[in-house]
Amino acid sequence: MQWTTGFAAALLLMGAGCASPKQTDLIATETEDTGLSAAELGATGPAIENDGYRLLSNQRTNGRFPCSVAVTRLKKSAAGTQERPYEIAPIRAPAASRWNNLLELDPLVREVGILGKYGLPLKSVSIADLLKESDRLGYALTVIYSESGDEGYVSEQVGVMWDNRSHTPLAVFQSSATGDPEAKIKKDTPESEDPRILVAGFMAGRALHQLAASALWELAAQDDRSTTTQPSPWNGERPYMPMRPIRAGDVMMVPADIRR
Repeated sequence: MQWTTGFAAALLLMGAGCASPKQTDLIATETEDTGLSAAELGATGPAIENDGYRLLSNQRTNGRFPCSVAVTRLKKSAAGTQERPYEIAPIRAPAASRWNNLLELDPLVREVGILGKYGLPLKSVSIADLLKESDRLGYALTVIYSESGDEGYVSEQVGVMWDNRSHTPLAVFQSSATGDPEAKIKKDTPESEDPRILVAGFMAGRALHQLAASALWELAAQDDRSTTTQPSPWNGERPYMPMRPIRAGDVMMVPADIRR
């Protein structure tokens, strides 16, 4: 039975195709430009002409930091509507690990999480949908960003940081980078392995993370931290998995690898 199951799984993988281990998140775009502008991501005020960041709120706050931050990437949805025009684009593991570097802003950031499609509308989403779900999961801020590129080996990335409770945009940041058009590559190299695109995407992404961190530091400078002891926000009881005592007669299933 185990051999049959494994063989069937192998056939499914062969039929579906496997992702190349060389394919990374450094690619700025897929086959088409799916990037969004800062205005589409909710930024207010004049656009940023050059790479950098700008705070969208200069109001002093009390107790915003330390906080947890969610990160998600958006693109235009083919099935989008006027109310829900976007869809969540995947953030691959290398990019997710770089966003985790925001944890180095200790004690400002206590947690960084990637906001995926779970718990959101299936076909398309709005900014409000993202902020509501991020708040439900316990995050105080959400970074929503997008990537785009063109045939000139240019990667452009733009992001907006939001306050989940008030649905207020707090900061906008953008970065861009250009790959070396003179770089030597092998003939018939696929776009997913083109070093000119890979390098541009990596450099723009790294700059965007640094800009987000700078914006967080400046927002923290406007925050008056509470000097009193705060109750722990940790909740060990999952509402969708209520704990109950084990009763006599309950059957407990233990995975085979643990039993061994």
